[in-house]
Amino acid sequence: MGDSLHWRNTLLPLVVAVLVLSLGVWMRWPLLGYDGPLTQDAFNRYVFDRLGSYSDIASLYYRDGLAEHPRPYFDYPFEYPIGTGLFVYLASLTAIGLADYFFLSSSLLVLCGVFVARLIPEFPRGNAWLWALSPALAFYVNLNWDMLGVVFMAAALLLFVRRRDDFGAVALAAAAWIKFFPLLFLPLVLADRAKRQGWWAASRLAGVFALTSVAINAPLLLLAPEAWSHFFSFNAAREGDLNAFTLFFGLEPSSIETMNRLSFLAVSVGLAALLAVQWRSERTDALLLACPALLAWFFLWGKVYSPQYALWIVALLAVVGASTALAVAWSATDVLYFAASFATLGLERFGEAQGWFVNHALVPSAFLREGMLLVVVLWCAGEIWRKRGTDTYSVERNN
Repeated sequence: MGDSLHWRNTLLPLVVAVLVLSLGVWMRWPLLGYDGPLTQDAFNRYVFDRLGSYSDIASLYYRDGLAEHPRPYFDYPFEYPIGTGLFVYLASLTAIGLADYFFLSSSLLVLCGVFVARLIPEFPRGNAWLWALSPALAFYVNLNWDMLGVVFMAAALLLFVRRRDDFGAVALAAAAWIKFFPLLFLPLVLADRAKRQGWWAASRLAGVFALTSVAINAPLLLLAPEAWSHFFSFNAAREGDLNAFTLFFGLEPSSIETMNRLSFLAVSVGLAALLAVQWRSERTDALLLACPALLAWFFLWGKVYSPQYALWIVALLAVVGASTALAVAWSATDVLYFAASFATLGLERFGEAQGWFVNHALVPSAFLREGMLLVVVLWCAGEIWRKRGTDTYSVERNN
């Protein structure tokens, strides 16, 4: 019986995850056939005509001239945190051309996705099937570098579940300096530790996180401070896209300062409310439930939403063992948004047709996406408020 459950809950989802992730590599195989000018614009025009085969990893290969193995931050500005920059540099060093670079990057990201599938069953309510069967794995495994951050986030949360706080803080810091989103979880973890173990435990965790962050960032910050801060200045100056402010309040995408202020205010209010609910909750797994709620709230009020952000939501829903209905609804909405987003790019040279499609397909799918983000927030917050729960800190699973 035990072997059967292990196969059904752990090994079989692992096999399925490998297949779905491999499908994602196959989806983008057409981009390897590009043999035109070695420029980002020319490459993008080629790949936009091949629905679903676009990848930031390949596009930025041409934009940043990675065939010459330049150093991110030092030789060219790079708008991602240092962990992603290090991954890009090491992958480009071993590559002769785009095919080598893209295949190596994709292979490593697939391994990250497989490792996430292995970690999820270790959570008390983790449901690896919600991860393994998600279309997001195929859509986004190598669209960008998010999968690298997701695996560190999952590892950090599992370490916190097992009360290995020092290692958890190190993993959380690594995740934050790959994609930055996991930084949002730090106040949630600190509040949980202060409530359950006292302020000394919370202070120690914060100290380890801070020291790890310094160790990761100090070399670049000391040698090239402007290059280090480019991630922050780039995102502060970035225009908005189809977000809550443009969709619901009619703000123009160019209203950058207004959106920055409103986004910061909305996320801060949401964090404060979620901390209050988490603190008063009697559930021992309140911390895990608070993480997808906060991240979905952040994406809801973010200035920019990139399609691969869905990976983070899917991973966290699997970690907390969300209802199948919620996971299916999220994935269905994400499939629509993925299709509308990349079909819009494919219609770029057809001005009027693209405009019609944006209004009648992309905008409605963005409305649905925003609505589903709010549903995720409300479901997680409702679960936190409920009194029943399982012991998050036990590594024994209830099968």
